[in-house]
Amino acid sequence: MELTDSKVQDTREVEVLDVFDAHSFTVASDGAPERVFVYGKRVNDFLVVDYDAIAMLNVSATQELVKRVADQQARIERLEGERHAWQQANNRSVLQPN
Repeated sequence: MELTDSKVQDTREVEVLDVFDAHSFTVASDGAPERVFVYGKRVNDFLVVDYDAIAMLNVSATQELVKRVADQQARIERLEGERHAWQQANNRSVLQPN
């Protein structure tokens, strides 16, 4: 935990030696500060968001979406070409007399 000594305007890391109850604990320190301000509480399941991992996941997902859009666009163009060829073939057979 961090211990702030208001007398010398100093903040330093200290080790918690013992916890007696929800309001009392002992720390390892080389001196006794005049006044101490303590805030917060201990959390056993503290979780952190890894923004670098999220950013990389976003890049991977975007690359996959770009690939899918390109594949779908190629399929649309192929199907439109087939439809146009089919229409041309049907128009010729309708226009030519038997």
